[in-house]
Amino acid sequence: MGWKPFKITTSNYFQELYELVVELIRRGHAYVDHQTPEEIKEYREKKMNSPWRERPIEESLKLFDEMKRGMIDEGKATLRMKQDMQSENFNMYDLIAYRIKLCTVEFETRHASYYWLLDVLGLLSSLCLGIFTAKCDQHSDVQMQEKWVDGWDDPRLVTLAGLCRRGVTSTAINAFVEGIGIIRSESSLIRLDRLEYHKREELNKTAARTMVVLNPLKLLQTWKLGQ
Repeated sequence: MGWKPFKITTSNYFQELYELVVELIRRGHAYVDHQTPEEIKEYREKKMNSPWRERPIEESLKLFDEMKRGMIDEGKATLRMKQDMQSENFNMYDLIAYRIKLCTVEFETRHASYYWLLDVLGLLSSLCLGIFTAKCDQHSDVQMQEKWVDGWDDPRLVTLAGLCRRGVTSTAINAFVEGIGIIRSESSLIRLDRLEYHKREELNKTAARTMVVLNPLKLLQTWKLGQ
């Protein structure tokens, strides 16, 4: 697509993320909690602190290490961020950072919690904006499962790989994305002819022109005597 990412993050960063969480505990901004999911839900609804919220830092560090090494049964402990239980934003009520099985979910309303985490770790200044590629909807997934298409790069699908295999240039796709802008509504419908427009515009600039006569007519020139 012509874009150079600032950084590619994969599961190889698990250790780096783990070390950041350890630092979070050391700074007093996270703690190991033993509440059940039902208790956490009840306490959050009542804006009440967990009974383990003020446990000693060294104790949380020890327990978190045991969580990592599999010494604590699943569901018996979580690591929660010590945020603001009195906030108007429900997603600032000591969110769970780690479970025995890692689980992360991102929503727009969780941005406040995300920026809080960057701030307490001193990473806010290094925050960079990224460009994300949208994945196909469930309908395309069903098409692959039922063998209607060959894969995500099937030219009949409107995926990046499919469009490129169909011959659509990255320049046309980038122009299409830029023309749409940022859309916040999940129910927004983008007409396919908008993509077709940018494809034609790209071809108008780059495609070679050739003229050809499909059905030529033979012309005979006649001369009159005396001319």
